[in-house]
Amino acid sequence: MVGDHPGDSQARGQSGEGASPSAAVDLLCARSEQLLSDVHAALRSCHVALLTGLAGSGKTTLGRAYVRRFGAQYSSVIWLDALAPETLVADLLAHSEVLPSVREGLGKGVEGIRQIIEALLTVDGLLLVLDHATLTSEGLPMASERFPKGTVLVLTQDQLPASVAAGFELKPLEAEDGAILLLGQAGLLTAAASLQEAQAQEAPGERQRLALEISRELVGSPLALTLAAGYLALTGCSLECYLSACRSDPLRLSDAGDRHAAAARVACHLLLVHLERADPDALRLLEACALFAPPPVPRAVLQQDTLLQAVFGTQGAAGEERFQHALHTLLTGRLLSAVQVPGNYEALDLHPLLRELVLQALSQQREVILREAIAAACLCLAEASGPPSASSLALWFRLAACIREGAAADERLLLSGEQTADAYAWAASLLGAQAYFSAAESLLRQAVMIWEQVATDATLAKIAGACLYVGVFNTYLQRYTLAERYAQRALTITEQLSSVSPLRLLDCIMTLAWICEMAGKPAEARRFYQRACAFGDAAGLRTHPLYLAALRATRRGSPGEPEERETLPIDNSPYSGFETSAEAEQDAPPAVNPPYTGFDPPETPDIL
Repeated sequence: MVGDHPGDSQARGQSGEGASPSAAVDLLCARSEQLLSDVHAALRSCHVALLTGLAGSGKTTLGRAYVRRFGAQYSSVIWLDALAPETLVADLLAHSEVLPSVREGLGKGVEGIRQIIEALLTVDGLLLVLDHATLTSEGLPMASERFPKGTVLVLTQDQLPASVAAGFELKPLEAEDGAILLLGQAGLLTAAASLQEAQAQEAPGERQRLALEISRELVGSPLALTLAAGYLALTGCSLECYLSACRSDPLRLSDAGDRHAAAARVACHLLLVHLERADPDALRLLEACALFAPPPVPRAVLQQDTLLQAVFGTQGAAGEERFQHALHTLLTGRLLSAVQVPGNYEALDLHPLLRELVLQALSQQREVILREAIAAACLCLAEASGPPSASSLALWFRLAACIREGAAADERLLLSGEQTADAYAWAASLLGAQAYFSAAESLLRQAVMIWEQVATDATLAKIAGACLYVGVFNTYLQRYTLAERYAQRALTITEQLSSVSPLRLLDCIMTLAWICEMAGKPAEARRFYQRACAFGDAAGLRTHPLYLAALRATRRGSPGEPEERETLPIDNSPYSGFETSAEAEQDAPPAVNPPYTGFDPPETPDIL
């Protein structure tokens, strides 16, 4: 990282006359009181309102301010993060104990989410806030006339379409407003009860002039000004020194492009340069947070020993102590913010613009180390989070989202850790159980490729189970040739294992029969059913539901319909590997499609 940093030698901490950051945010919201009132009036009359603006313009902050200001006028408020499919599912799961429609809709993928949201908007007096939405997102209905009872506030970066009756675009702050926000969050302006009192407290003379100049230099970007305040609070740098640093920064905004985002990059870059020189632990922790996407980051992930070791080179009490110090630095510098997400656990939020800049400076070697540690930490936290419940499932889907995002970089990074493969498989099981077959299939194939580099008896068993489920996922995706290829490979590997349950072999054969049946190959399906019967006879499985299903299929003139097939249930644990005991397999009662494969996604009968 290159560039100068202003005023490290002048560090003096936060001024004793300073206000809390939340007071400064409230001050900003006071400046937006008219906009909040306009949004409220629009929601009352139209039931749908859109709040749009560039990244870092304060949409989420204003949405939260609206909920604080007017939330009590609604019977209930639900906030959903539409940044990724998993974040939507996670937030819906967090409300599943009080919203029966969630239990009915999840498991149907995108269409299920659409149905859930449509059901929510029929609830009288409910306010639904959709953050990070796109106006073309599937599952995000916008037709207010169809849902006259519910109310939806959409926060989006998309441009307002002409057809929208109630749309509000956030503009950059005026210089005076930006100066007040800067001074308030930096602790240089006493908390005020009203806007008039705040204006009366504005710093006179030189301090006021410098704050106005910084506000103009950062083009009124709330995000950039917040970061500037974080720098001032963290280092004790003078306003004059900070203004000079902004103007000399190599990332200084030009007239071309998005000047709003460029201002945030300048402010962030100054902080990163400071951290690199003054607090490397904080920078390393920030890098780990940047690799966890989509945000926010469950705080407990960062405190897993495997991640503490990767970030700080130590774990246990020493690693926890360094974590706490680094976290305090990042919170003080406004690079991270602590938030409470649906599911009632603490998380740390990092703005996407800041994440982008942090990742640009991250070496590939460091990224490999951190991504493998993050995947392992996510898996460890999932295993430690207890039996399925509304809160644990919400957490699991956020962890799965991070694992999936990390896997997207895998082809470039060539990750090879066995725990990484286990994490991919766990996330695939979770996503597959909710009908996100494409994402689940991709994750599971990557897990197979990593396990292949080890090729012990234990990993071969995992490969066999995973290949079989890759076949199942590809069948749902109607990629029948690929599905048959993976299922056949699963059968071949299973036959070669030194110790394998006869039921596992029967399951492979029945899965191939099911795939052929779904692919419209009744003759081939019938041959596999006949093979299953012959194997079941020889293995003494004549009373098992899989054998009985194969027997019924062979007695008919053509194979039975898939929905008539009987199979084994899935395991209740978050992740138990691909192997289960032969005794448990033999005694388990029949359930539903797809066939049992030894791949155990979390079962959630009481939630979904």
